[in-house]
Amino acid sequence: MFPDFDHGGGRVLSGVVVLGASAAAEEANRPPASVRRSLVRRGGDDGVHTSRIPALVVSPQGTLVAAFDLRHQSAADLPGDIDVAIRRSADQGTTWGPVIRALDFDADVPGTRGNGIGDPNLFVDRVSGTLFITAMWARDRRREGAPAVSNEMAGQVLLTRSTDGGRTWNAGRLLNADRSGYSCMAVLPDGTVGLLYETGKTRYSDSLEFDRFPLRWILDAGSSVGP
Repeated sequence: MFPDFDHGGGRVLSGVVVLGASAAAEEANRPPASVRRSLVRRGGDDGVHTSRIPALVVSPQGTLVAAFDLRHQSAADLPGDIDVAIRRSADQGTTWGPVIRALDFDADVPGTRGNGIGDPNLFVDRVSGTLFITAMWARDRRREGAPAVSNEMAGQVLLTRSTDGGRTWNAGRLLNADRSGYSCMAVLPDGTVGLLYETGKTRYSDSLEFDRFPLRWILDAGSSVGP
């Protein structure tokens, strides 16, 4: 039997080289040579301070659609001057098309702290080809405390959709009148839409709720924000 002995960054155990913990972790985390990487956004692009909170789907036509926050003034969370944008790729992520604003509210609305919307979730209905985004619309402080902030100012989940592969988006519609936060969605086997989200009368953490509604409710929303 061969003795164990140190050999540089690892050990030789019975004639076999065993990598040290750090070397083994580095090897495991190294991407394979076949990984192809492309830049979608970097800080400072188009004068936007930070792009964050990515989401990604593939349309039924095979187009990659990436959604993300445009955080104009800083990397800070809502409230603030934040919009939701997308970029599309028709070549499996090798190149990306122009930035499209999916949800963009006027940051200068009086009485708001940026009138921002962010934290997108992106989903596709493969039967109709409709793309959906849910995001949080926050016009003032999101957290409880004094002075009190109304639910409609603190934050609410808004739904929007695109029926042309992400090129254009409707203005969306609110889910309910309570304050709500992060969300995710799925299209159910019967074609209705299911939405899981944080909500509550005074706090986002009061409950997790699941809403189910017909796809037509979104398709008929037009350009008006509101239930």
